[in-house]
Amino acid sequence: MTSRREILATLAASGAGVFASNVSEPAVDRDEPDVRVRDVRAFGAKGDGKTDDTIAFNAATRAAEPWHEGLAGAIAVPPGTYRIDGTVFVRRGQSFSGAGDATIIDASHALGRTIALGSSARGIDPGGAPATVERLRFLGGSGTAPLIQAPLEGFAIRDLFISAAGTAIEVTGADGLVAGIIIDQALNGLVLRGARNVLVEGLVSYLANYAVTVDGGTSDVGLSNLILGYSRVASVLFADGATGITSVRVANATFTSSLQYPGFVGHVHARSAPFDAQFSGCVFRNWREHAVVQGAGSGAELSFSDCTFDAARSHPSYNASNTAKGIRTGADGRFRLDNCRFRNLAGEVAMIGPGLRGFSMIGGAIEDCAGDPLRVAAAPAGRVRVRGTEGFGRRIKAAGVSAIALPWIGASTAWRVTASSTTSPGGIADAAVVVTEAGGTITCTMAEGARYGAMPALTATLGAGPGGPSRAPYARGSGLLCVSASMPNLDWTAETIG
Repeated sequence: MTSRREILATLAASGAGVFASNVSEPAVDRDEPDVRVRDVRAFGAKGDGKTDDTIAFNAATRAAEPWHEGLAGAIAVPPGTYRIDGTVFVRRGQSFSGAGDATIIDASHALGRTIALGSSARGIDPGGAPATVERLRFLGGSGTAPLIQAPLEGFAIRDLFISAAGTAIEVTGADGLVAGIIIDQALNGLVLRGARNVLVEGLVSYLANYAVTVDGGTSDVGLSNLILGYSRVASVLFADGATGITSVRVANATFTSSLQYPGFVGHVHARSAPFDAQFSGCVFRNWREHAVVQGAGSGAELSFSDCTFDAARSHPSYNASNTAKGIRTGADGRFRLDNCRFRNLAGEVAMIGPGLRGFSMIGGAIEDCAGDPLRVAAAPAGRVRVRGTEGFGRRIKAAGVSAIALPWIGASTAWRVTASSTTSPGGIADAAVVVTEAGGTITCTMAEGARYGAMPALTATLGAGPGGPSRAPYARGSGLLCVSASMPNLDWTAETIG
């Protein structure tokens, strides 16, 4: 049997490759067995917006025939509005191409799938030839089946505008490309279910319940250059109960909200167990409650690098959020934040959930945030680590006194707190103390400072403010630590040790 690679080479040599974006050759007789370009109008398609053209489209793709190499070629869909109530089967080796926005597929009366890539009514085509759908505008779609379904190995879905679909695109296959897609309103934008080795590039989603859903068995998937706007529930959902999700990478994505929908859960909502995903270079704006939520499941491995979490609205006409917080971890997960910036949050940067295996915040900054950097629902099972994050800790100012309030995260946590001043007579004065827990009591002693090489120049106290001698209630019974000094306008830094 001819491999997909051999067919691609043959088509490329013929000048009618399956990834061609333009169809310029004239239509030929539909009875010719080796045609390379077939115009749907030659098979009876009307394109008048009234006639159901499903049968004509399937005649052009030869949906009823057992698959053979002679089916390969380009299917041209000229400008017009084509009503499709049934399913069009785009066979392996075919590119199904329109003329951009001038070619409209009206699926508003559809009861099932509208485009099935690489298959016939009998099932998925054999062989390795890819299938392509491109340069079309879709309106509507079934609420119970995907508008476009890609169950095969080897496919391309690109340059589409999709409006008012149930599920716009569902990928259950492998080795594919989804690029240049605009989805305007959908219950589900893009669903990846068991997808493998798939690249998603340049996806734009507006007003979807879920812009992207990652379901079980999905692996080695990259999503980049995304705009996910105004999602009603979540922008990226790791599906409830899904397993076997590995190596999902999201890069250069913009997440934003215009209205604060009551049902909104988070820009990233994790309910799978276990899974791992990495976000890099992403921007999160103006969301309700937490931007990232591990809502269910266990074993989440989530990392965010060079991301910005800014709760300020990105346009004056948007409804501003007054409840925005950062990340809420769940059970048995591990979270890592590298060089991320948090701005204008009303609440905490991170809520540490019970059973967490690890949380690290390395570099980055916290700016103009009203809440505490960390809140603790229960002492985590693993270590919480903070290194070099500018602005970490809640600053407290009083007459002649400076203080920093830090969360207490259990016996395994030790903070090194440093104060710097440029107003002291000797110029810059740096001093540090170390706070640990010994025998169930939080202590901050000069001996501990000396143990870690700190200069014993500060006074450490407990409580919600400078001088408070007692342990203050803080997020379900955990503690708040305050380190204070009898100097105004100190610049504080804090990081964990060990």
